[in-house]
Amino acid sequence: MSIAGPSAEEGSLDLVQRMILIQRAQGLKRTGATALADAARNTTPFRVSKGEFLWRRGDDPQFAYLIISGTVSALYDDGTPIHLGPAIAMGVLEPLAGVPRDYDLISNEEVWGLKLPLSRYFEAFEDHFEMATDVLATLAGGILRVLCPGCAA
Repeated sequence: MSIAGPSAEEGSLDLVQRMILIQRAQGLKRTGATALADAARNTTPFRVSKGEFLWRRGDDPQFAYLIISGTVSALYDDGTPIHLGPAIAMGVLEPLAGVPRDYDLISNEEVWGLKLPLSRYFEAFEDHFEMATDVLATLAGGILRVLCPGCAA
């Protein structure tokens, strides 16, 4: 199932659809249209078959991914997979922390979505401060929900 509607099933998304998907997946409530358009223009569609890796443990992060259709599993050293998707953006935390990928990411089925070069993503942050603060607010909110479920609003 796709989060983007019928045209997405064919792999065709216009700029506005890409903007909306980026906004929803990353919780960018205060980010303006110009910033979203800049980020969306730099995305490219990707498609992987079941069993393909999007990245491997130890890889240097180069892309952020927005899963539109299908699911993936994050495989950690302890062997417990975490199943993710669709409607999730992933791959931004490691470059923010300055570390390589610490898990494998493999598709559970055919997966398609958008990928964005992280260098372009961070350029959008530099050009659009409200986008950077929105992403940081989303990350902080997620951490707060994990560390203190009763504290998060």
